Amino acid sequence: MEKRRILLVEETELLLQVERSVLTRDSFELFTARSGREALEKALKLTPHLIILSNLMPDVSGAEVCSVIKADPQFRNTKVVIATSDHGEDTLSSCIDAGCDGIVTKPFDREKFLDTVQKLLGETFRRKPRYAVRIPCAVYLQQQGLPAEMLDISEIGCRLEMDEPPARGAEVKVAFTLPDTVQSVHWTGVVRWRKDQANDSGLLEAGIEFLATPEAELMILRDILDSLPASARL
Repeated sequence: MEKRRILLVEETELLLQVERSVLTRDSFELFTARSGREALEKALKLTPHLIILSNLMPDVSGAEVCSVIKADPQFRNTKVVIATSDHGEDTLSSCIDAGCDGIVTKPFDREKFLDTVQKLLGETFRRKPRYAVRIPCAVYLQQQGLPAEMLDISEIGCRLEMDEPPARGAEVKVAFTLPDTVQSVHWTGVVRWRKDQANDSGLLEAGIEFLATPEAELMILRDILDSLPASARL
């Protein structure tokens, strides 16, 4: 399957790092530009599936770049999102008039940012193979630990069942022992989805995306997953 090309256009390195951290996944190829003119040059070479434009740039505004892109038939399949820290009516109107497909506000809300990209590209954000497991765990929300059981796991997240999962978008810690080891970990994650209808066990399921996983512990998990039989892969 062809990787989705995303062009990130942002003058500030810190904000570029934030965007990269949110969008780094196997199904995306990320490219960057630091100005409006550079964005247009790279867009012509790459024909990206999605362009995320900062509206405030040193030469040409994001709205102006968007207008040029939307007027060019070469980019008929390219989606454009404008990122702006100015929430004023005039700025938002100029972005809309430029023909953008979405607007995100700075500072970024990670959940809304991901939702916008998901809707425009139709991505499900399942980036790594999942493996069936049965691992007792605890989900911590504001220091309170709730019992749960992990049903499957990948390098970037897990599916679990419990009496009452936290709300979608909640940041949690998941405490569990890595499969076939005595290595106990406490990984920060965010609830990406949850079901409101009980499964056959009478419990509710939720999907957790891991955030900032320690590299040493992640390497252990990778080795474990690589050793699992093909029948465990979902």
